[in-house]
Amino acid sequence: MVDYYINFDRGSDLKGITKILDTIKKIDENDELVITMDNSDAFKSGFIRETLENKGFEILPKGDHMGEKYKLIAHKKKGD
Repeated sequence: MVDYYINFDRGSDLKGITKILDTIKKIDENDELVITMDNSDAFKSGFIRETLENKGFEILPKGDHMGEKYKLIAHKKKGD
């Protein structure tokens, strides 16, 4: 099992999406992808979630206890 982490920073939308697309090519069913962004940027997560779902991933959204960060935790669906 491999964990992949991507920090989706402000101002790096195209770079971040490119990094996500490049990373998901490497992921298999036992790996985990964690995408972190500022809570104020959580509105961007809809596009990211849709992209991951279209590529065969299940996504669990999660906020932190301080309300500062928002995470998308993704796993490739079994059998896809």
